[in-house]
Amino acid sequence: METKVENATNILSKVTGTVFNKEGQQQLLITLDEPIIGYQLERYTNSKGELYGEFTLFDNRIITAQQRKKIHAILSDIVKSSGGGRNAYDIESIKEDMKLIFCKSKGIDEFSTSELTGDCTVTIASEFITFLLDFCLEYGVPLSDPPIELAEDLKHQLIKCLYKRKCAVCWQTGMVYPMNTTGAKKVQGRHELMCLCKDHYQEAESIGHKAFADKQHVSGILMNQEQFTKLKNKR
Repeated sequence: METKVENATNILSKVTGTVFNKEGQQQLLITLDEPIIGYQLERYTNSKGELYGEFTLFDNRIITAQQRKKIHAILSDIVKSSGGGRNAYDIESIKEDMKLIFCKSKGIDEFSTSELTGDCTVTIASEFITFLLDFCLEYGVPLSDPPIELAEDLKHQLIKCLYKRKCAVCWQTGMVYPMNTTGAKKVQGRHELMCLCKDHYQEAESIGHKAFADKQHVSGILMNQEQFTKLKNKR
């Protein structure tokens, strides 16, 4: 339920406990950094005596070694694709340029991917990896590692592949095919789709869509009729 208020109070808090009630709803015990005065609570209570708030969880996890490895691998491939010569990029230079563009697009402060600084969370690192993969897909940067193994947001990448007509597995030029990776009954107006190159589509047809999805760690993307029509008209 959404409740709009003219003003809102933002207070830093810490979750100190969690339980589930009889209805199966999760309840959090929150300790506030500062108390909320009684009249402030009344100000935000609606005519039914209900009080709602928005709770935001901060990611306190620091970038993992695996994420740093992925970032380095993708940046290395970008450097390779830029060619040599006097003006050739090195990994650190391209990383700083990419971070600058990424931070500007997100409206966030610059960060270091070093574990020593502690200012790059798992979430930021994941979004940065997705940003780098989007760049590679957009500009045709060949990857040394399989894209699926590098992806942090798999659904995002599979959707990108659909619109770019790139194989979900290898990023070679592909076609959009109807798939059934879950075994669910087909519903009119709902389409499960995946972009695959000729070789991977033949493999999917040979071993079965679900077996193929399990083997390659991919899945079909469900679309309604409006989304499907938009995808078909994409050139």
